[in-house]
Amino acid sequence: MKAFRYLGAAAVFCSAAAVLFAAEDPLSRQRMVDSARNETALLSYAASSADSLGDWKETIDAVLFLLLRKTELDRGSIRVLVSDALEYPARWYPDGTFAVSTELLDYIDYTIFDRASSSGRRIRNIDDERETLLAPFLAYEAARLACDTCYASWQRNASGESFNSRTREDFDETSAADRYSYVLLSLAGFDPALLTRWIEALADPESFSQFDRLESWRAELPDATTRLLYASREASSLAALADEISGALQALASGTGLSETLSNLAELVPVYPGNLHIAELSAFVAYRNWLSTAPADELKLLPFLPWAKETDPLAERFASVLDIPVSQHQASQGVAALLPGMPVSVPGNNADYIRAVKLFEACLAVRASDALVSAYATLLVWSADPALRRQALELSRTAAIRESEEGSADYTARANHAQILFLTGTDYPEAHTMMANIRTNADSVPLTGRALPGFLSRGMTGDTRDIVLSLALMSHALNSPEQARKLAEERMNFLPAVPDSPDSPNDGRTLSFRGLQLGDTTDVLTALWGKPAFINYTWYTENWQYPGLGASVLIGSASGEQTVDLIRVFGNSVLSPILQASESEETDFPHIRTGDSQSDFEKAFGKSVWRSGDYEVYAAGKGTIAVLYLDGKIRRMSARSAH
Repeated sequence: MKAFRYLGAAAVFCSAAAVLFAAEDPLSRQRMVDSARNETALLSYAASSADSLGDWKETIDAVLFLLLRKTELDRGSIRVLVSDALEYPARWYPDGTFAVSTELLDYIDYTIFDRASSSGRRIRNIDDERETLLAPFLAYEAARLACDTCYASWQRNASGESFNSRTREDFDETSAADRYSYVLLSLAGFDPALLTRWIEALADPESFSQFDRLESWRAELPDATTRLLYASREASSLAALADEISGALQALASGTGLSETLSNLAELVPVYPGNLHIAELSAFVAYRNWLSTAPADELKLLPFLPWAKETDPLAERFASVLDIPVSQHQASQGVAALLPGMPVSVPGNNADYIRAVKLFEACLAVRASDALVSAYATLLVWSADPALRRQALELSRTAAIRESEEGSADYTARANHAQILFLTGTDYPEAHTMMANIRTNADSVPLTGRALPGFLSRGMTGDTRDIVLSLALMSHALNSPEQARKLAEERMNFLPAVPDSPDSPNDGRTLSFRGLQLGDTTDVLTALWGKPAFINYTWYTENWQYPGLGASVLIGSASGEQTVDLIRVFGNSVLSPILQASESEETDFPHIRTGDSQSDFEKAFGKSVWRSGDYEVYAAGKGTIAVLYLDGKIRRMSARSAH
């Protein structure tokens, strides 16, 4: 693979970092990354092959995917390395490597079997038990990434001779990572109480007595009893923080409550200074908020955004551009009239645009992943400055190359580069060809499995229907209305019409979970499922939580009364999606649950009809059901109305 770095990015963006981060020497961070790269190169010599890890490879990937991808903490390139030479149980390195010790894996298996033998209980699912024990170790390292404690340690330990000695945390840095571990565990769908159990184990000198390297690591940690006191004392405030971050992720996924979410995040920034996760979410929400103000007919094309979409209505606004007829004057002038170059003024609200640009620049000064760089390029292309538009083209090209080299299922950077080629008039045929190739290959790469050995899957943030929309908008802009119409119809027909065959999964039957259907009122919900354990409120929705069922229900009021808009099912849920013609119908529809295989699900529901936000989406009666698979097994399900 070609060596790839955004060598100039730190210098370009460093002046903006003061918006969210303390001023720093732009070369100091690069020296830290170079030192980390040397360290991980040494670890590679003692790395275990994927074949030798057995099922552990899938377990590690699943936990990391939930902690990094589904929290939107990092959609960039992540190398996963299991090594016998690691001094830590697990370690995140700022060159993009996540390392795990072979001794940690041995410890976890030893603990599982030791507990089972001493209690006489049966091990029901070793994969689940492995994940439960592994999650807090990896969450702590992910929290170090989120809190940027690695760089804080690097700066503080300037006299250290090795990378490990320079990045050894003090109590404050450790405590910050502890606290954010709670947040990440919660966002990833794990029980956040795993954190306190983990710290309790660290406080016990017997926990790692059979494992010399782990015990040496434990003995040098800041006092675990004090850490436990801090974590327990702040549990309620950390739960509130997790709710705030969850609300931000929901705002991004749905495209609602954006200005309010941006205000909430702005209040968190000074409370959690230097937190990369909060900073990047702020940049994402600011970008999406600006898009809400920009007319679709001026933007021409819908950019591909670096976070998982769910029900965002933005695509429909861009699809409406296809209904705007091309005038005779435009047709006679050709492309020059349709795409007269970039506008003199920024489309939409200029203040919102500038805010988004500055927030992105602050984040990129700290971490210039190709996912962030690609999104930033789609902002810069609307600058009135020709030099910045040229920079957007170069940045998008570099990000697209990096994404392509990894063979990722995600196509965000490549699609954005194609759009920038088109919008700037650089190469219309190449832009169209690139987008057509993305469309052809969008379903050919495993969605959450490793595309490149040794690298964590990026997942897929976009919606494959948006690729077709982009091609339709390109055809419309180039005055090919018939081609645009055909593509628009194809986009709307991803969901098959209800056929007559009673054997089809989309035969008009109704999708339900323990009797609950989309569109039911809250009275029906409480009659069927009881009262929720708690409710998370946003500006436009209510998220009713049923942890006992392993589910949540999003309540909306667009119809004038509170009704079920979305049903989510999480890991280890007792709920199954059932298709039946009526509530009174006796059905032998198979009971599919989380943990079951993709093949079992598709025997019941058929093949997926599109992909969106890491999920395979299936036709299900009069609606759709989206499924997240990890290692070929169902991890989450999400049901909503069609289209």
